[in-house]
Amino acid sequence: MKRFIPSASLAATIAFVCALSACVTQPPSPLPPNVAGQDTQDSQTAQAAPPRVGGDRDAHGCIGSAGYAWCEQTQQCERPWELAKQKGFANSAQAYGQFCRNGSAQ
Repeated sequence: MKRFIPSASLAATIAFVCALSACVTQPPSPLPPNVAGQDTQDSQTAQAAPPRVGGDRDAHGCIGSAGYAWCEQTQQCERPWELAKQKGFANSAQAYGQFCRNGSAQ
């Protein structure tokens, strides 16, 4: 007598084997320079590392993309909206600039 495997069990086994085989597959390696019409300078430019997240620090070390800017009054990197709330001045670029330049806000 033949023993039959239930269809759900067979489908699960096939799905497991397919998923496992996808993990083993290696991605293709990039072409070396001077292949397929690329010159060395172009390939170096193409392979330049993308900018790092948070890698946009200014002269004081403030990360602009995270909203930080240097404030002379506090001598540290500040987020303008947080400083405005903390110090009680208007949440505007003008008020922040005035506060950080000379320590007084409108």
